[in-house]
Amino acid sequence: MGLRYWLSGFNLVSESVLPRAWGYMAMDSRQLKAIHKRFGQRPLRHFPTLSFWDYCKFYHDIPLFPTVKAVTPLHWMPYNPDEAKLVLQREAGWENYGRKHSESRFTKLIQNYHLPTKFGFDKRRAHLSSLIAAGQMTREEALTRLQEPLYDPEELREDTAFVRERLGLTEADWERLMALPNRTFRDYPSWSGMLHAARNVKAFLRRMGIVK
Repeated sequence: MGLRYWLSGFNLVSESVLPRAWGYMAMDSRQLKAIHKRFGQRPLRHFPTLSFWDYCKFYHDIPLFPTVKAVTPLHWMPYNPDEAKLVLQREAGWENYGRKHSESRFTKLIQNYHLPTKFGFDKRRAHLSSLIAAGQMTREEALTRLQEPLYDPEELREDTAFVRERLGLTEADWERLMALPNRTFRDYPSWSGMLHAARNVKAFLRRMGIVK
């Protein structure tokens, strides 16, 4: 679109810790298309994707090629998530939706039910660990937070029914999917090997002083 910069809200204070086994990049179009080819029922006519080459240009700032530069202002200023929420509430009338990534019913269900129930990934542990590493929370405070229930039972019923309806799944479909053996991104074709090679090339170019 001719844009030169984009602003990112990513920050090291609350998002520095995440085990590699707990997730894989969502922009891997090779994996997306491989999974859709195997399981999908409708064509992906309008689903936006990036090629591997576009991903490298867009996110890795390769010299001599046009790219959009990411600007992450929260890396370069004192940042406290709790204080930021108060400012948003006071200045913009923002309403707190609860936990991190609970901004929609879909992400709320994935983070607070699907991942911990099916895969054993309670992402609160990573989020709270980030705040501990940033000096904004003690380990004791984090352990107390982890004692809080992930979901109100009634909200869980409502959100599960909502997401099932949007995905066109019956209750039996949902239970069958939850009971299937767990998989990882390594079970399907992906850019993983290419990304590893690209990182090695970028590290070499950085050592040579060709890239920042």
